[in-house]
Amino acid sequence: MRFILLTAFITTTAAFLFAQSPADRRIQNDPSALTLLDQVSAKYHAASSLKVNFSLLLDMPDEEPAVESKGTVFLKKEKYKIVTDEMVIICDNVKRYIINVKDPKYPEALISFFDPDEEEIESPSELFDIYKKGFFHRLNGEITDKNRKLSVVTLLPADIKSSPYKMILIYIDKEKSQIAKGEIFAKDGSKYTYTITALEESLIPDTEFTFDPAKYPGIYIDDMTQ
Repeated sequence: MRFILLTAFITTTAAFLFAQSPADRRIQNDPSALTLLDQVSAKYHAASSLKVNFSLLLDMPDEEPAVESKGTVFLKKEKYKIVTDEMVIICDNVKRYIINVKDPKYPEALISFFDPDEEEIESPSELFDIYKKGFFHRLNGEITDKNRKLSVVTLLPADIKSSPYKMILIYIDKEKSQIAKGEIFAKDGSKYTYTITALEESLIPDTEFTFDPAKYPGIYIDDMTQ
């Protein structure tokens, strides 16, 4: 299962380093958008570790209603942990552990090597840096959301033919240099809306990013790294 499909809540990092077609080259990057995105990214990387509460709204074609999931992401440099009601995902930057806890009587874990070069978005944390990975960017004005003024940045894939996405919108709170929301439009018609409800710098021990089977009595483990 995969994060971006909600049933799995995981994929791998967005890496869109593709060749550009002649039509793609007509798109011009917006320096004001780059300045804003760089400020957000710099603030994110300056933190030693972060705790991010978020919600994900998944709207898929021909399926009603839209499905919402809420969770928390713990971030410490290249390591992360995602916790939702249905699963726990741990990445220590070498291996990724996807633990299905929807039915606590029959927990399951899938262990695989972490591959940062796959093409889809894995975690809300990637919204901080995704613009660096093969996207054109432009600033499209401001909106007011919950009494906050948010700058809207549009990201377009450099190679639209190879990318699984048509467009990504990033909503940035300029006063805090923080991302408030991201909307991801996939080619299959699906729309994923990540909303960051809280973000705080927090001291997170390394033990938070280790998988301990003893915490899940009776767990079935499928280890694809063996």
